[in-house]
Amino acid sequence: MTHPELTESEEAFIELVLEVGGVALDQDTFTFMIEEGTPAAPFLGFPRDFTLGEVLESLEEKGLAYTEPQEEAIHYNGGLRGKDPQPIKWEDTGFKRVEREHIRFTENLEELWKERS
Repeated sequence: MTHPELTESEEAFIELVLEVGGVALDQDTFTFMIEEGTPAAPFLGFPRDFTLGEVLESLEEKGLAYTEPQEEAIHYNGGLRGKDPQPIKWEDTGFKRVEREHIRFTENLEELWKERS
């Protein structure tokens, strides 16, 4: 099967995901990324030579990855209202549902990556 070529930016992103997954996960990173995916937001803070949005769009066009919104419950507190941090009060904490973009890999990406190695 002929696979599309990866750009340097795409390779850098995939290597970053695999590096983080190798440290944080107790399972194969590709399996996790295919079955579960990961929120996109944490990858925005990494110093890198690529634009996350462009890389994800390019990988989606090639059928190698995709993003999807997922609803999550998050814990928040009222300690950061306004400009100055305030003492956290129990009554100001709680949970709320938010929608976050999740990145998922496809099996085609896993095949392509393993063929390269």
